Amino acid sequence: MAYNAAMDGLTASQKRQRREELESRLDAMLRLESGDRTAQDDAGELLFDLGQVCHDMDDLPAAIDYLRRASTAFRVSGDRQREGLILSHLGNCYADSGQPEQAVECHRRALIISRELGDRQGESDDLNNLGNAFAALGQVEHAMGLFKLALVISREIGDRQGESSRLGSLGLAHAALGQMEEAIRYHQQALVISRELGDRRAEGWNLGNLGSAYAGLGQMEQAVEALEQALAIGRAAGDRRGVANRLGNLGNVHLDRGQAGLAIPFYEEALALSREIGDRRNEGAVLGNLGNAHAVQGQLDKAMVFFEQALVISRETGDRRGEASRLGNLGLAYADLGQLQQAIALYWQALSICREIGDRRGEGLHAWNLGLAYEQQGDYAEAAKYMQVMVAYEQEIGHPDADSDAHKLQEVLRRKTNI
Repeated sequence: MAYNAAMDGLTASQKRQRREELESRLDAMLRLESGDRTAQDDAGELLFDLGQVCHDMDDLPAAIDYLRRASTAFRVSGDRQREGLILSHLGNCYADSGQPEQAVECHRRALIISRELGDRQGESDDLNNLGNAFAALGQVEHAMGLFKLALVISREIGDRQGESSRLGSLGLAHAALGQMEEAIRYHQQALVISRELGDRRAEGWNLGNLGSAYAGLGQMEQAVEALEQALAIGRAAGDRRGVANRLGNLGNVHLDRGQAGLAIPFYEEALALSREIGDRRNEGAVLGNLGNAHAVQGQLDKAMVFFEQALVISRETGDRRGEASRLGNLGLAYADLGQLQQAIALYWQALSICREIGDRRGEGLHAWNLGLAYEQQGDYAEAAKYMQVMVAYEQEIGHPDADSDAHKLQEVLRRKTNI
């Protein structure tokens, strides 16, 4: 039942071949129509394998369907351990598809089963996954509490690999709150453990997270150094998904430094690799970043082509959070072109999706952009209403931009009063 990490080394065509093979076996098994427990378990195994393959191929709707059926099969057969494991994977699929509320429900059910069975390792994993789902909902403080509980369990049972993972989750949570110095501290601790264990793949991911945190602090030299180390480790370990991720992050660092021309080659290499391994979510993310780079260069028409390609992928893979992000990017491009009505319509779509899936960070971002568009139109009442959404969220989580954005909101309110 364990996930086969060798899938990371397969090409997109090899993954498709693996999926076709499993689907053929499943069809043959279902035609036998046997209802005994062994048949239920065998069907559950195949459904689970198919769910993992489809997840790796970023066919998230299919992955969710297969995993839901697998969960049902093991619930019917009474195999609680396997049911819990599959619920955990199903929750991760929902999270990746931008459906954090469904992810929370799956991980809660998996956690109940782990505690029922006395599975401390599973309990720690489920707490960590549940924390990730709450973080995606914008409930980062609550997520951090769950990560800390998971960390305590990992330390109690001597699970050093799990300890490193929980420390990394805490680092990402602090980064989401804009607390980059704390994020760096946790990522450094996670990195030390992964090096002690000789886990090169985890070392690469921890270095990549550390590099992104340095970039968030504006320490670009340290960011580049960490990301380049992570990239080298990913290449040596054959972690092509990790390599694509680091190439994209290096592109982001150059873009943040105003070096769009240097960023684009990194994005192009990341895009080619993501397509080769069939990582459609990262493909969409990189297309969005390419759009941002071309927008910075003033090539808005070209940028919009990339944003639209990224939007198609988000919709095809069921990535609702990604869909909202791409719509927001298109809105920014239309705003730069002075076409505010189109921009407002796109921001509205992005905002609606974020509210639907409970993504409070995304809601704040798109509401802020909507407010800026209304401000440009001279509609200060509407501008203030939507800008307040972002300010309230930033103040709630203690984000470092809360004061400056609140000051901007007060300026808009003064203009409203003076009309």
